[in-house]
Amino acid sequence: MSGKPLQFGLNVSKTSKPLAVSGGKLSFTLGRKKVANPLAGQERDSDEEQNDTSATITTIQDFDSVGSNSHDRLDNGADATRIAAAEERERNRLASKLEQQRVNAELRAIQAKQVAAVEIAEQLAKESDPTLFDYDTAYDYLKEASLIKQRQRDGANDDSIRKKPRYIEALLSASSKRKIELERAEERKIQREREEDGDKFGEKDMFVTEAYLQRKEELRKIEEEEKRKEETEANNRDMTGFYKNILERQEADAVDLAKIAALAAQNINDDTGKHKLTLLDEALETERLERERQRQILESGNIIMNDFDEIVDKRQLLAGGLNLTVKTLKQIELERKESEERKELELKAKQSRDAEQRAQRVRAQRAREQANRSAKASLQQQEQKKQEAAEEAEQNKARLEVMAASKVSDIQVQSARDRYLARKKADESK
Repeated sequence: MSGKPLQFGLNVSKTSKPLAVSGGKLSFTLGRKKVANPLAGQERDSDEEQNDTSATITTIQDFDSVGSNSHDRLDNGADATRIAAAEERERNRLASKLEQQRVNAELRAIQAKQVAAVEIAEQLAKESDPTLFDYDTAYDYLKEASLIKQRQRDGANDDSIRKKPRYIEALLSASSKRKIELERAEERKIQREREEDGDKFGEKDMFVTEAYLQRKEELRKIEEEEKRKEETEANNRDMTGFYKNILERQEADAVDLAKIAALAAQNINDDTGKHKLTLLDEALETERLERERQRQILESGNIIMNDFDEIVDKRQLLAGGLNLTVKTLKQIELERKESEERKELELKAKQSRDAEQRAQRVRAQRAREQANRSAKASLQQQEQKKQEAAEEAEQNKARLEVMAASKVSDIQVQSARDRYLARKKADESK
C-alpha cells in the first residue's frame, strides 16, 4: 500500500488554546497556563484572581516536527505579549511603591517638625507657668467650684444642706400679679367715673401725691415689660428661644465656675504653703470616715451590707427606723426643717392673703359708700332743681296776676275819665 504514512498523536483544532512547548516536548495544563517571569526568576500564574489548583494531565512526546514548529511560533508571540504586560505592571508597581515611600518620608519629616515645635511650645509654657499642665489640680479646683456653686444654689450653710422651697416663689409671684391687676382695675374704674363726670369738676383743683405718681410709673413700666414679653413670645414660637435660654444658662454657669475655680486656686495658706481645707476635702473626709466606721462595725459583729453600701441590722425586720445612717438622719432633719419652713411660709402667705382680702373689702365698702353719697347728692340736686323750678313758676304766676290786675285798673280809670269828660262837656253845652 502506497500513500501518506499514518501519524499517531494528538489532533489539536484551530480553536483550541495555544499549547506551551519546551525542548521538543509539548505539555499542556487544564485551567491555566504557566508563564515564565524573567524579573522574578520564577513562574507566575496569569490568572491571579482564581486560586484553583490545576493538575497536569499528560505529556505527549515524539510529536510531529511540522505541527510543533507552527505551534512554537504562536506560543512565542503570546509569551512576548504577556511578558511585556508583566514587565509594565512590575514597573508601575515599583514606581507606585517608590512614590509612596517618598510621600511617607515627607509626612514623617513634617510630623517630626510638628512634634518638635509642640515640645518647644510645651517647654516654653512650663517655664512661664509650671502649673500649666497640672490637670489633677485643675480638676480639683473645678470640682471645688462645682460644690461651692451647688452650695450657693441650695442656700446651704456649714452645718447641713438646706433646700429652698419649691412652690412659694411661684405663689408669691402670682399674688403680686393679682395685686397689680386689682390696681389696674381700680385705676380704670376711677378713669371711667371721671369720664362720666366730664367737666363737672373741671374748675376744682386736683391734688396728687408723689407716691401715687411713682406707683403709676411702676405700673407703666410693668405694662411695657409685659408687652415686650408678649412680642418676644410671638416672635419665638419655635424652639429658638428655648435653646437660646439653655445656651445662655450654660454659658453663665461656665463663667461662674471659672471665677470660683480661680478663687479656689488662690485659696492657699501663706504660712504652711498648703491648700486650705475645701468643700471637696470635707466631702472626701466625710466619705472616708463613713467607710472607716462601716469597716469597724463589720469587723466587730455579724453585720451585713445591702446593695447601697448601708449597714443592715437584722432587728430592722422587727421595727422600723433602725437602719438610719448619718446621711439618712441628716436627710430626715432637712425634711423636718423644710416642713417647718414651708408651714411658716404658708402661714405668712395666708396672712398676706387675708390682709389683701380685708383691704379689698375695705376698698369695696368705701367705693359703695362713695357711690351712695354720689347718688344721694344727685337726688338732692334733682329735688333742689325741681323745687327751684316750682318756685320760679309760682313767681311767674304771681307776676302775671299782678300784671293782669294792674291792666284792669287802667281800663276802669280810663272809662271813669271818659265819663267825666263827657259829663263836663254836656254841662258846658247847656
